[in-house]
Amino acid sequence: MLDSIIIEDLRDHNLIENRHPTVELLTGGVSSDVLLINSGGEAFVLKRALPKLRVKDQWYADVRRNQTEYDCLRFLAHILPGSVPTVLYHNPRLNYFCMEYLGSEYSNYKTMLLSGDQQPTTARRAAHILAVLHQQSWHNDQVAANFETTDQFWSLRLDPYLVTAARRNAALRKELTTEADRVAATRVALVQGDFSPKNILVGEHRLVILDCEAAWYGDPVFDVAFFLNHFMLKAVHLLQWCNGFLSLAEEAWKFYQKTLGVMRTKSMDERVARLLPMLMLARVDGKSTVEYLCDESKQTLIRNFAHQQILERNHGLLDCIQDWRTTLQTQAVNT
Repeated sequence: MLDSIIIEDLRDHNLIENRHPTVELLTGGVSSDVLLINSGGEAFVLKRALPKLRVKDQWYADVRRNQTEYDCLRFLAHILPGSVPTVLYHNPRLNYFCMEYLGSEYSNYKTMLLSGDQQPTTARRAAHILAVLHQQSWHNDQVAANFETTDQFWSLRLDPYLVTAARRNAALRKELTTEADRVAATRVALVQGDFSPKNILVGEHRLVILDCEAAWYGDPVFDVAFFLNHFMLKAVHLLQWCNGFLSLAEEAWKFYQKTLGVMRTKSMDERVARLLPMLMLARVDGKSTVEYLCDESKQTLIRNFAHQQILERNHGLLDCIQDWRTTLQTQAVNT
């Protein structure tokens, strides 16, 4: 799993003691090799971007996104110390970096949610980090210059999600492609790009954000809708807990608003409500499908809801969440 060039580079920088370290492939990602390395000392994680992502569809992306992730980790470490893993070493020529390993004392937020954890504290903590990221980069020309990665964001997010869903839903092609173009043209704040429960590690005193390779200076609405979408999808996956998941989405949005400020979030509300059902649709008809939503009837429910919401265009985020709650409650009664 490690080629000789990287092994020699790690030795030269005193990260491993010999040429035969213990290497374990960590799971959860499709876009990079994420390896746990141990060579007699303290274990660490090595992350290297892949040119072709591990998905069913043909999905390629520039490996220079590894540099983007490194830069975003540094920015988050500066504005929110402890919110990301400490970077130990970076080699831009070989497109990899090494960071601290967060062990068994941390739990993965996605795993927690799928097991039924619905405590609002973690959702609030995550929303706080996201709001501070946006707040500290809001209309910041220097950050904008450092993260002019529109081409990467298009290939990692807008094309595989919105544009691909548009190709598979002819009735919504205009709406989805127009929204993709609108997001791509917007410049407001630093977007983390993959703000998902699977990329959040929860410790007793520390919440840690992973996977920033899709970072881009653009529309913060994408991060908010992307994060809330995971609660929306888990609500249909686990109907018995649907109200709790949707309450977490509402709580996260309210806490985000409180942290970022009403004046900024007021203009975002309608755009989040617009993008959210599109991302719901993209997770069943895009390139990055949700692995736990295999039930065709639930996929159809998502498609029907998304179609209705996208074509109506007449309400805000909390209304959208409530509409989904009503839809799921009706579904639960009928099954």
